[in-house]
Amino acid sequence: MMQRIVSVAAFVMVVGFLGADSSFAQTPKQSEWLYGLELAARKADEKELTDKTRKFGLEVYLYRGLDTLFYVTETGAVSGLHATGFTAPKEVKGWNRITAYNLPVRKPGENKFTDASKKIGVEVYRDENTSLILYVTETGAVSAVRGGKVTPSATAPHCLYGYNLRVRKGAEGDFTDATKKYGIEIFKDEVCGTLLYVSETGAIAAAPAGAVAGGSEVRESDWLFGLSLKVRKAAEKEFTDATRKWGVEVFKDDKAGNLIFISEAGDLGVAATGNAKPPDKIKKPTWLHDQNVRVRPAGVKEFDKARQWGIEIFRDENTANVVFITEAGSLAVLSPK
Repeated sequence: MMQRIVSVAAFVMVVGFLGADSSFAQTPKQSEWLYGLELAARKADEKELTDKTRKFGLEVYLYRGLDTLFYVTETGAVSGLHATGFTAPKEVKGWNRITAYNLPVRKPGENKFTDASKKIGVEVYRDENTSLILYVTETGAVSAVRGGKVTPSATAPHCLYGYNLRVRKGAEGDFTDATKKYGIEIFKDEVCGTLLYVSETGAIAAAPAGAVAGGSEVRESDWLFGLSLKVRKAAEKEFTDATRKWGVEVFKDDKAGNLIFISEAGDLGVAATGNAKPPDKIKKPTWLHDQNVRVRPAGVKEFDKARQWGIEIFRDENTANVVFITEAGSLAVLSPK
């Protein structure tokens, strides 16, 4: 895989909306490809898995530069976890399907669930190579999580509460009435012992579940700060003025003790809150590395037919989390070890 040698310029600063600082950037190193999977994900109106159910190609990579195991789907969605304790399998195993859900998500302004509320199909698997639980949605979004003991149950995840979150575009200054809003819901998955953050776009982010107060109301979340992150396409060797900027907002979910990172594409990343609070002065993120990965679509074995996806990796200096963001605007957020 060809390495990209890059030069990063300081991004334009706007009120509360900052770009990346490359002063501590390291020499990029490429990830090691481990194996690939194909995972079917039904639409919410599909009752059974059939030959017509869409399958998504997914590749698994190990990035030793940050000791990170990450999954990338053919749609450009990404999810990552610390690789602590992981040993690459000598013989690649498959997956086991655990269950499936249809999860309703209210759009902004929709205060109550109705029969017309949008539903997102979600399949739940265990990757037998890593023992991680994988949530895959009908849009090809993926979230990997170290869940608790799997407890078979007929109980569907129940909604705890929802948020309407505003997200500015990468070049957008202050919030306005025209700023895009996304509806997201937070569910408790009793089967896997996790919390599920689900966007109306079909994006999903899973986190270990702790004690969370219930109630299905749409709540206000505390906004902390915004970021503007430059992300190159796989074919872009250097950052330029034409490189796409993605807006990312960071909110505090006090009820669950998590931070919610949401991109202007409506994609989600979740990390533990720690001591996060609104910063007196927003710090610029530090660009760390880039990745250029290939992902084969379902049904394709040859990598020469795989699409390449560009990924940039930043450290958010306001929370110390590491943020992976793909050229599709998909996020993965890793808390400090």
